[in-house]
Amino acid sequence: EMRGAFNFYTRQLTFADDYVLTASREERKSMIRNDELPTLTAVIGSDLDRRDLYRNEFLTSIDDATAEAAFLVKEQNNNDGGGGGKGVVVVMDVKDLVDLVGLAHDAC
Repeated sequence: EMRGAFNFYTRQLTFADDYVLTASREERKSMIRNDELPTLTAVIGSDLDRRDLYRNEFLTSIDDATAEAAFLVKEQNNNDGGGGGKGVVVVMDVKDLVDLVGLAHDAC
């Protein structure tokens, strides 16, 4: 569902017919003198590429976190010992899961 939401978001993007160059005054002068100003197509492409990188990093982290959570549940069920969970205390190492969710958060 998240992948579909990101795809929908990307399809809905619209761009203006101009852009604002945020380089320093000296960099702008150099770019103009050397005819190195980026085209509008290059600016839009760069923006979309950056969005794709963040999106992919987020989705990968979520996929990894989902797999880690499934693994932890399976391990807990395997360590239950058939006792139905009564009186059995299982300590789970969730550090990797927390780290993966943190990576997904950082990608946003």
